[in-house]
Amino acid sequence: MTNLSGGSMSKTRLLLISNYGGDDAMLRQFLRAPYWDIFTVLSIEAGRDAIDDKNVVICRRTLPDGDWKQVLKAANKLEPSPLVIVVCPQADDRLWAEVLNVGGYDVLQGPPFEMDELCRVLAHAAHHWHDK
Repeated sequence: MTNLSGGSMSKTRLLLISNYGGDDAMLRQFLRAPYWDIFTVLSIEAGRDAIDDKNVVICRRTLPDGDWKQVLKAANKLEPSPLVIVVCPQADDRLWAEVLNVGGYDVLQGPPFEMDELCRVLAHAAHHWHDK
């Protein structure tokens, strides 16, 4: 988990696809700049255009122009494909199962986010990406 607060791991390029302003501020507060490059877009369409060189993608379950499935489809066309984490305030077992069954990496419930869970999921995603 050294990637969140320091350590020797190379930078992780994270794409946040969210039209909720608090998501970006929260991520920047908890992720140390020397270890994370954070890019934020406000729509699914912009996310599909920006996904090419990212390692981890955090996407709201739904946005006005689409949903996480479109992002995962775009991610799966890349090699290596970025890890897709879906964010939803009302995440349930059905969503978790659906995301994992079609190749998503994880689901985060929020906002509000449980900071320990957020840090755990992102640290594991970064380690997983760099171990590929």
